Amino acid sequence: IMPSTPVTSINLPSEEFINEKFDFSVKFDNTGSSEGYGPYFDLVVPKAINLGTASYLGAPISSIQYTRTATGWVDGSGTSVTVHPYGSGIALPTGATGDKWYLVQLPFGSFVADQPPAELQFSGNTLSKPDGAQVGTGLNLKTRGGFRYGNDALDNVGTDPAIQQSGTATGTITPKVLELTKTSDAPETETATGENFARTYTLNVNIANGEKIDSLKVSDFLPKNLVYLPGTLSVTGATLTSSELPTPGAAQNAPNNDFVLNFGSVTGTDSDSDVVITYKAYAPKIDANNAAVIDAATGDDRKALNESQVT
Repeated sequence: IMPSTPVTSINLPSEEFINEKFDFSVKFDNTGSSEGYGPYFDLVVPKAINLGTASYLGAPISSIQYTRTATGWVDGSGTSVTVHPYGSGIALPTGATGDKWYLVQLPFGSFVADQPPAELQFSGNTLSKPDGAQVGTGLNLKTRGGFRYGNDALDNVGTDPAIQQSGTATGTITPKVLELTKTSDAPETETATGENFARTYTLNVNIANGEKIDSLKVSDFLPKNLVYLPGTLSVTGATLTSSELPTPGAAQNAPNNDFVLNFGSVTGTDSDSDVVITYKAYAPKIDANNAAVIDAATGDDRKALNESQVT
C-alpha cells in the first residue's frame, strides 16, 4: 500500500495594513494513494502577528499554543517541549525567539486520498506594531501537516509510524501603512465628449489604524484629453493646507492639468476611507495639443490615462 501524503499550503495576502485585521487560510490535502489517520498541522507565526480565531466550514477549531524562547519551545505553563506532542517520530517545528506554534487537529478522524482539500480559515488576525511588525518588512508563516497515526487508526508507532509532510509550506505577508485607490463613475470606463458628460473621479486614501502621516500629499495628473470642471473638488476626512488645481476651461498639458493637494498631519483609523477626494472632469472635443480627441472619420475611441500618487 502506498502511504498517505499530507500536504499543506497557505493562502495569505501579500500585503496588509499594520495594526489592522486580516484573514488567511490553510489548506490540508492528502496527495497519496491511501487513507491517513489523525490529520493535523503545525502552524508557526512570528511574534508580530496576533492570531485571531480558526474555523472550518463556520465551526470553531481549537488549537494548542506553544512559544519559542531562546532555548526552545515551551507550553502555556512554561514547561519545555522537546518532543512533539504527537510522538517522537514527528519533528518539532523550527522557529525564532518569540514565534508562536499552533498545533491544529483537523475535525475528522481520517483523510482519504480522493477527499477534497480541507481549508481552515483564520480570521481577525493582526499585524501588531507593538509586537514588532514593521512597515515594508515581510513576515513569514509556516505550516507542516501530518497524520499522527499513520496509515491506520491504531496508535502503533512500531509498525505504522506517524507521517509528516516533507518540508514546510511558507507564506509571506508584508505590513503597509498607506494606500491610494481611484475610481470613476464612467459606465464601462467610457464617456462621450463634452461638458454635459462630466464624470466623477474618487480618490480614496487609506492609512493604517493609529499611524500618522505627516504632511500628506496627494497628486493627480489629468491627461491632455481631460478637462477639470471647476468648483467640483470635494475633500472629506482631512483639511487641505494648500492646493494647486488644473487650469479650467480647456485641456492643458502638465503641469497646468495637475492636482497637488497638501494636507497636514493625518492619522489613520479603522475606516478604509480615511481621506476621500472627488472631482469632475470631462473629455473635450480638442485636446491640449489642439488635436481632435475623437477622430471624426473613424470614431475610434481614445484612452485617457489618469494617474495619481500619494506620499
